[in-house]
Amino acid sequence: MATRLPRNVTPTDYDVFLDLDLDNLTFEGRVTIGIKALVDNTTSVVLHCKDLEILETRLVFDYLPGPLGLEVHDRPEELEIQHNKDQSTITVSFPFCRLWAGRTFKLQHRFRGTIKRNGRTPGLQWENYTTSRDGEIKKAIYTTCEPIGARTIFPCFDEPQLKASIKLSVKVNKKGVTILSNGSEDLSSKSAENGNAQDDNITRATFNPMRRMSTYLFVLVVGEFDYIEPFDSPLRFPVRVYALKGAEIHRGRRILDVAVKALSHYERLFSAYYPLDKLDLVAFPGAGGLENWGCVVFGERFVLLDEQETSAKSWQSAVETLCHELAHQWFGNLVTMAWWDDLWLSEAFAQWAGFYVVDQMFPDWGYWVHFVAADPDPEAMAFYQGALDLDSSRRGSHPLYNPDASPDKFHELFDNITYMKGATVLRMLYQRIGHQHFLRGIWEYLTRHWGGNATHEDLWKALERASPPRIDIRRYMDKWTKQVGYPLVVVYDPPPQSGIYDPGCNFPTASLMQHRYLQSSEMKDDHQDSYPVVLRPPTGHWYDGISCCEEQKQQERDTVLFTTHVKSRHLLTTKLNPDQVGLYRVSYPRHMLEWFQSVRDSHASLSSADIVGLISDHLALVSCLSRNTILPYNNQITTADLLDLMLAFSKSPRSKPSTSSDDGDQTSEPTTFLVWRQVFATVAKLKQAFLFAPSSERILAGLQRFHRQLVDFNPEKTPIPIQISSALFFSQASIHPSHPAHQIAIDLFDASISDPRENALNPNIRKYVFQAVSRSSTSSSSARFDAIFELALSTPSPEIRTDAFVSLGYCPDIELLQKAMALLTNADMPFSWLERWFFLNALQRQENYQKPPKTGSQISWTWLKRNWEEVTTGKTKVKPGIIGMYLTSCVSCFSTQDQLRELLTRYLKKQEKYLKTFEDAIDGIRARRVWVKRDHKLVQKWLAKNGF
Repeated sequence: MATRLPRNVTPTDYDVFLDLDLDNLTFEGRVTIGIKALVDNTTSVVLHCKDLEILETRLVFDYLPGPLGLEVHDRPEELEIQHNKDQSTITVSFPFCRLWAGRTFKLQHRFRGTIKRNGRTPGLQWENYTTSRDGEIKKAIYTTCEPIGARTIFPCFDEPQLKASIKLSVKVNKKGVTILSNGSEDLSSKSAENGNAQDDNITRATFNPMRRMSTYLFVLVVGEFDYIEPFDSPLRFPVRVYALKGAEIHRGRRILDVAVKALSHYERLFSAYYPLDKLDLVAFPGAGGLENWGCVVFGERFVLLDEQETSAKSWQSAVETLCHELAHQWFGNLVTMAWWDDLWLSEAFAQWAGFYVVDQMFPDWGYWVHFVAADPDPEAMAFYQGALDLDSSRRGSHPLYNPDASPDKFHELFDNITYMKGATVLRMLYQRIGHQHFLRGIWEYLTRHWGGNATHEDLWKALERASPPRIDIRRYMDKWTKQVGYPLVVVYDPPPQSGIYDPGCNFPTASLMQHRYLQSSEMKDDHQDSYPVVLRPPTGHWYDGISCCEEQKQQERDTVLFTTHVKSRHLLTTKLNPDQVGLYRVSYPRHMLEWFQSVRDSHASLSSADIVGLISDHLALVSCLSRNTILPYNNQITTADLLDLMLAFSKSPRSKPSTSSDDGDQTSEPTTFLVWRQVFATVAKLKQAFLFAPSSERILAGLQRFHRQLVDFNPEKTPIPIQISSALFFSQASIHPSHPAHQIAIDLFDASISDPRENALNPNIRKYVFQAVSRSSTSSSSARFDAIFELALSTPSPEIRTDAFVSLGYCPDIELLQKAMALLTNADMPFSWLERWFFLNALQRQENYQKPPKTGSQISWTWLKRNWEEVTTGKTKVKPGIIGMYLTSCVSCFSTQDQLRELLTRYLKKQEKYLKTFEDAIDGIRARRVWVKRDHKLVQKWLAKNGF
């Protein structure tokens, strides 16, 4: 584990010069670091340095005799320099001089390094791109410094708390390139340099000193760029979108306009102005989203969004990604976590704030319900449910606040727990203390720590000062942030004697108890892992009649906080966790589930988020390892019961408006659509889980027929924008070769190929058209497949490229699949690691289970085994966290003892940094194995009983 730097000194400023050689992909540089001693008798400095060759080191003292009060130490032989490769540090000792606290001096280094291929290591990275005009291949450069990349660019104090101002000068051996960084360019310096320029093949740039910031936020972008600015902006600083020449910069106009609008929202939300004098949004091929202060780098697919080519779904995703990164400009960049143990605070808050601002700008999207609902699209982001899934593993989970966090285990930090569980916990807190109190606390937090560092404790203090005095925020949040996992709340209630559930009757008091929910481990019947769960019914006052431990009560209106057990007669008529704001799952007695189904037609009963929650919670319950050991008999349900639940809600999935928007008002939400989305996502999960079950052919064929009936329930009207709802049902219908939508997809594709301009595919269904074509392709009839293949390689549109490439993974023909999968390990292909992961996910969703069976799942696992060295150390190397995503995808259908044994064998041979990845995958297979063994006969029986 990486150790932290000693605190005998602190940096005050950096003066960095970088000389980049784009031909040889190397660079030289020098840095002068202003340093202040913090303790007496300081005789050494330890700072970070990785993959750099140090050419020269000098010290400059500002208090010794010499010209202008300075003395340069020009005898490097008297300096003792030690390199520690394991810790990526250098120690510079100066035994000839002892400094006392408060004294300042400068440390100078000359160094040399290399520019790496994008995705291989942090730091300076290069990427090839092709101009659309003449097809010339060129190189562009950008940096990835979070968390430990800055030390590979220049020696520095590469820790979040060691902030310092940075002045940067850059020289590039190519004329006419654009150079961007965090700060604005010093135009007076540029004029002087250009006047003295002797070499026509050189570009120089000097940037104004950047305010104090953490080194992981440093950014440098070099390439031939165009840019656009907004036509009209209320902001007092310039905002620009940059894209490489030939990349059709006009496509960035829509996202630029949203950025201006979002920045205005954030300034009002935080009651704090944007702290810099410019903001650049850079579209770069192969990038993801990097919140560098003042210069955010995005993948082109998030910025260059042509209105005629971009689907509504992709547009929503791009807006959410933009708002997430913009939130960081305040929360994370301006006020930064003191150490990586609080990374969740930066990322989770940006996630919450991003959703909040999207919901404010586009209220008709009902975006908070999108946060809750699953999606059958394997390319879709898993938000709330992704956090619940990952946090249900005993070995794979970790607390939000992670005292063992270290940047050398970076791949373990950035996951759905950090982002989505953290955002859900903050959303719970927001709902509990209210809009005004929460935002007042955020304002106090930002102003008190403006430009500095802070911890989660500082945030709790600020929120407590702004909140009602009866709420102990620190005690409440410590349980959620420092404890692993989340609870399963079990409703204990004896069934009615008559066998008919009537919530109006005076039944005995029901009880609630909780356990930590575990998907792939045994849940224990104890209260060591207890969580403070807020019970707040959607309507009415129910505090009377509540019985629980006295210290568990919170004297808040209509609210009860419990950690072990609670009793009330009101529990019999209540769907807990209204609108799925809380981070917990609920198990109900069977007769309560039957009652929920019976009132599905009542608009006053359940919101769409409530129905989504019922379905997702019960999928988790039927699939967990200890379903029949921890739950009371009345609560034990099976996969057949889950199918009944989905069938009931699918026949009439209407619901009342949700009250889960962050201003507390009822939202105009996509009720029907999101229930359907959850249902289709759940059916897809069942297909994957039972892919290798005994009699799997019959089960999967029955599930296909069940899925076809669900598609035929397609409502004619829906309150969400029609293009998204129609696309959902088109995507599901076109899976079935006998459905008219499948042939429509084929006809649309043929028309688009014959005349692409006149018959361009609707972007909302384009990917599903490609998928339908891929599913029907064979090696003896591959003309359409080949057309999609060529389109993936040649299109200049990032979104069309993704749609075409990923769709190839749905082809069931082994020969064609092998051709497509060769692209995964070809470093010269334009596909990002994200697109390659989408492709692997597509392989798990093949709908041809007959000849040959299980093609996609088996071929993806074989590919990963054969190419393990390539993806971990070769030209297409990806980071360990991405390897985990690859592995999880490739074994997501596995459920047999032989598959488990093979993975265990490989697990024992892997490096330590991949062990956690394998442990998570192994736990998942174990849980699926028990689930399939327990329920496969029940599923067969249900399908036969219902005519499927």
